[in-house]
Amino acid sequence: MEMNETTETSISTLKQKLQKVKNRVPELKLTSGTLMAVAVSVILFITSRCFNIPHDVFTLGTSAVVNGHVHRLLTYSFFHEDWGQVLLSALVLLPLCSGHEKSVGTVRFLYLLLLLPAWTGLAHVLLELLLFAPEERSRVQGFIPVSLALTGMATVQSRMRRALLMGVSVPTRALPWILLIVTLLIPGTVFLCNVIAILVGEIYGMGWFSLLDMSEARASVLDKKMPFRMLRTLGMVLYVPASEEERRKTLHPPCNPAPGSYPVQAYAPLSSVPSVQGAEALPQIKLPRPITGAQCRSP
Repeated sequence: MEMNETTETSISTLKQKLQKVKNRVPELKLTSGTLMAVAVSVILFITSRCFNIPHDVFTLGTSAVVNGHVHRLLTYSFFHEDWGQVLLSALVLLPLCSGHEKSVGTVRFLYLLLLLPAWTGLAHVLLELLLFAPEERSRVQGFIPVSLALTGMATVQSRMRRALLMGVSVPTRALPWILLIVTLLIPGTVFLCNVIAILVGEIYGMGWFSLLDMSEARASVLDKKMPFRMLRTLGMVLYVPASEEERRKTLHPPCNPAPGSYPVQAYAPLSSVPSVQGAEALPQIKLPRPITGAQCRSP
């Protein structure tokens, strides 16, 4: 008996702890942009393995500037050398960037997913050419730099002074730098590129690159074209429209309850209510007249 009680106590304690963790971690719903980025990354990895394509073709290095291989500024974010890096990058991208996609829309999110890594990679390559010898230069790959850039951009544009990181309240501006420290534990990451990514994201969030920003009208036009029109039809993931009005309806749909779903006041049936003719048939009771002041006087 004592053993059974101990087991039940342990199970109830474990359930309470899991419920606390569930309450602290926000609900994660897959969005079309992040899922499309992960799908492109998986396809690129499988293609490079099947056709024995060298990793240098997609990863970012100084040859992107020296030899004119500018396509690497766009491909290095989507390329990974093994399945472990693919899974790790996906786990970083989904929780950090899904919220940003919901705030700007899928079209503009994918545009930023190409723009921010390109500026980050260009700045990183130029700094490595100036500061490091050829044998000390690194190669960059994966979604971690762009995730940090989008986080830095979101913290600059946010009006909140504090944010929650796994249930812990931290200053909003310090959030990307705290994540930068965490990335030091991830193998294969380049510290200099991650720092540049945060700075690029914050500068973009301040509006310094406003000429490169995509307008809402332009994004709304692309919403109706392929492949975004096809992404809208996928019911398993959330497609976020570019228009602010449509985005609000998608993320916060109006509540239209079915008839009878809310309790209503119960009224007496009409059969129990006397009709006018029945009311006339009721006996007329005469009430006594009120006593006036004159009648109350003594004679």
